[in-house]
Amino acid sequence: MPQRGSQPSLHRSYAFHPDFPIAIVVVGICTTAAVFLRSRVAITNIAMMYLLGAIVISINCRRSVAIVSTVVGIASFYYFSVPHWNSFVIEDYNYIVILITTLTVSLVITTLTIKIRAQAAHATERETRTRAMYQLIQELSGEDSEEGAARIAARTIGETFDAEVAVYLTDERRNITRRVGLPDSFSMSEDERAIAQGILDRGQQSSNLFRDDHRVNVRYGMPLICAGSSVAAMTLVPADRNRLNEPEQMRFLEAMCSQLAAAIERLRSSNAVREAEAEIQAERTRNALLNAVSHDIKTPLASIYGAATSLIEEESRISPTARRELVESISDEAQRLNRVVNNLLEMTRLDAGLQAKKDWRPLEEIVGAALARLEIPLRDRAISTHIDDDLPWIFVDDVLLEQVFLNLLENAVKYTPAGSPIEIVAHRNGENAIISVRDHGTGLLPGEDTRVFEKFFRGRTDGARGVGLGLAICRAIVHCHGGWIAAENAPSGGAVFRFQLPIGGVPPQTSIIPEPTLT
Repeated sequence: MPQRGSQPSLHRSYAFHPDFPIAIVVVGICTTAAVFLRSRVAITNIAMMYLLGAIVISINCRRSVAIVSTVVGIASFYYFSVPHWNSFVIEDYNYIVILITTLTVSLVITTLTIKIRAQAAHATERETRTRAMYQLIQELSGEDSEEGAARIAARTIGETFDAEVAVYLTDERRNITRRVGLPDSFSMSEDERAIAQGILDRGQQSSNLFRDDHRVNVRYGMPLICAGSSVAAMTLVPADRNRLNEPEQMRFLEAMCSQLAAAIERLRSSNAVREAEAEIQAERTRNALLNAVSHDIKTPLASIYGAATSLIEEESRISPTARRELVESISDEAQRLNRVVNNLLEMTRLDAGLQAKKDWRPLEEIVGAALARLEIPLRDRAISTHIDDDLPWIFVDDVLLEQVFLNLLENAVKYTPAGSPIEIVAHRNGENAIISVRDHGTGLLPGEDTRVFEKFFRGRTDGARGVGLGLAICRAIVHCHGGWIAAENAPSGGAVFRFQLPIGGVPPQTSIIPEPTLT
């Protein structure tokens, strides 16, 4: 049993190679032709024929086969073509020059041809490696997860080296926790985990032999090192265990591992930056929330406390009219405080991924429910509602959609002069419903048409109180339904908040009860 980490002893096989039949056939053809033509053509022409055979063999066979066949061919030429025929006796010593020249030229041609073949093969292999490296770098640059990067590298390296590849990723404590590879499997045995952990901890390449299905394979262990530190580990089992014996192949594998290590380190750094940015954003959100809520909660509480204290301490001296005004003040401030708390809770639920509970509802019913809840704030307003007759029931969460109308109407009341009208218009646009709420105030300032939907953004307040969450809640609810919402200034003045919702398919048939007729 070989020791783990030892360099495997790999022996080349010298079994019968398919190049030999080609060489035998070519030499046989040249010899047959030489025997047939030796009495008809000059010996130099026969020598040229053997040179041509040497070229053919050099183009199609290995170096060793080509050299051996060249020597055998020259020996055949000597035996069959040089007088005295069919013997190694030379009648004229001038033929020795021809033999030596033919042998030398054959060996030179063979060597040069094999060298050219090797250079061409090397150039092709270099082009293949360059293409594989480019593909790996390009795909890694667009990946945004460690598992995805490991899967891309395992596939590319596996295809390049015809090997089974596994990449082992770590947690924050540099413990192997995940396996990504080909075949694709996240499960790993304790022995496999221990091997990968050893590769990671040592930070050195290793190789060991193991038996699998009555076949001895070699497993290479590659630490993925970036900036002098191991960030992951990789194992590779090539189908040809001699594949990585060449230093150039091993250097190319190391280069691909370096690209994967750099990609993993980049993704980890990016994740750390995103987490830091998320923490900063969360801190800013908390600060904005505290700044907004502290005023909008303290003010109603102070008003409620003051009115309640006056009722308690001045009970006997307060007239019924003043008492009623104080009670109404308490009620108004309590409602205002309730709206602030409800907006905060609603935003929290939506941020947590609240799912809309959709059902088929008539839009008139949802609008009517919102207007009924705002009866007191809207008592001095002229509200016009126009819903096209061809607009069917829509598949929505009526509670959430009612909240959208509540927030838009409250926003209109808050930022427009008292007594100014508000218009609600809805019509059908293909498979969608387009709904708009328009006020007749001063409109939006330049640049506010997109910012008004941001959390805690408050534009021109003019003394109006609010947290700045109402329109952000509207956007979240509309997006939850698969729609969009936008704000713009109306040509004749005022602001228009328009949103689109998908109808949701074919509404169910509703039963209509005919009105009784008088006779």
